Amino acid sequence: MLLKELQKLWGLVLLKRSPADIQYSYLLLGLVLGLVVLAQWMAKLQSLPDASNALWLMFIPVLLLLRIAPFLFFKRSERIVQSLTALFGTDLLINLPLLLALHVLDATQQSLILVVLFYFAHTWRFVVSAYIYKLALDINWIKAFAVVFAIAVANIIVVVELSNLLSQN
Repeated sequence: MLLKELQKLWGLVLLKRSPADIQYSYLLLGLVLGLVVLAQWMAKLQSLPDASNALWLMFIPVLLLLRIAPFLFFKRSERIVQSLTALFGTDLLINLPLLLALHVLDATQQSLILVVLFYFAHTWRFVVSAYIYKLALDINWIKAFAVVFAIAVANIIVVVELSNLLSQN
């Protein structure tokens, strides 16, 4: 079962599947979220070892809320579970080469390989996320890109504000 879902996620990464193809399962969503949190924690330890753990932990619910908001705005809450599984699962697959490189290379030093992998991963994540929102919300490409862009901007604002709040304490 897990291998089939992984193949479906890979199909989404290649823009050949739909988030509706992903099994509707809270357990699968929880597993994917757990793997994403673990991967992000490992990346944080490698690239930002001195970063605040509290800030990092606050970031997780913010990320979830930002990704859920478009489904509530477009009144498509019935599609949240499969779409979140698709969004987080594809993020994990796309970022896997970058996460592996972080364990081979010293992420605290400048590295052209890490920079290229970072920009490639984030650009492709942007495209795949827009594709998933386009299908899941039944919107056009322009609106889908606007949704992903708005989420990215809101994410930056929230992280900066959380950082400022934590640095004051």
